[in-house]
Amino acid sequence: MDGERRSFIVHYFLADDTIEILEVVERNSGRDPFPKLLKRIKLPKEVYSLGARPMSELTKKRIGAGRLYYTEK
Repeated sequence: MDGERRSFIVHYFLADDTIEILEVVERNSGRDPFPKLLKRIKLPKEVYSLGARPMSELTKKRIGAGRLYYTEK
């Protein structure tokens, strides 16, 4: 109801299938120019629970091996 619309730019890099998301900040909007909403990463299709304990390196390797990422296809 009292929300606002904000614009973003999505950059998709074909060379390594990474994505970054930048916010478009208008001049004199009263907002601080935040550099990036999402830094350049391979974006996974599945999101695991937030606030969970940090995983061990062994668990990260096991889960990361079968992980699906967004690609151009």
